[in-house]
Amino acid sequence: MDALGEMTQAAVHECISVRAKVKLSSDRSSLVSRFLRSVSTDYPRFRRR
Repeated sequence: MDALGEMTQAAVHECISVRAKVKLSSDRSSLVSRFLRSVSTDYPRFRRR
């Protein structure tokens, strides 16, 4: 796995663990899911470079 992939996975794991520890408000959690969705859609574009 390349460096970007490792960074992305680390960020995702951190988001998940933080989310599990803290019951986030609905707007905060929707923000997180929106961020994760944008990461997952941008990721293939980074890989192609």
